[in-house]
Amino acid sequence: DIIFQKKNILSPDIDLGLLYHLAMKLEGTVFKHGWNMLKEANFTYIGKKQAGEATYFNRDPLMQVLDFKKQKTDDLLLTIKSFGIENQGVFTTLDDVKYKIIEAEKIIHKPLLMMYSNNLPGKVILDYDEKKLVKTIDGIIKITRFSILS
Repeated sequence: DIIFQKKNILSPDIDLGLLYHLAMKLEGTVFKHGWNMLKEANFTYIGKKQAGEATYFNRDPLMQVLDFKKQKTDDLLLTIKSFGIENQGVFTTLDDVKYKIIEAEKIIHKPLLMMYSNNLPGKVILDYDEKKLVKTIDGIIKITRFSILS
């Protein structure tokens, strides 16, 4: 049963670190409001049933593994963004090197996409300025924050 809940509206500029920050701030607000509701009801209020399906998220380590040979560009980027903080990240092997990836973006430059269209997915096609371009099934992503794992 839910005593009190509040929704936080998100926008595309909210990365995982900011999401955690906003969630913790909201948690404090919701707790205080719920506590006051309980006190005002002399702790007899038991809450309301959740509308719709109950939701619960439990992270599975396999969710943090990328497969450039099976996942499309947008799916890869969504996974990277979902775990895009230093103490999480996503993991993959590119050209026999293991990586932890924190941040990446989609390449939309048509001539660049055409130039490398025949490369195999998962191939590092360009390594420059501490960034890597990697071919995907349906495009190219630029990996901008990563570390090499031993």
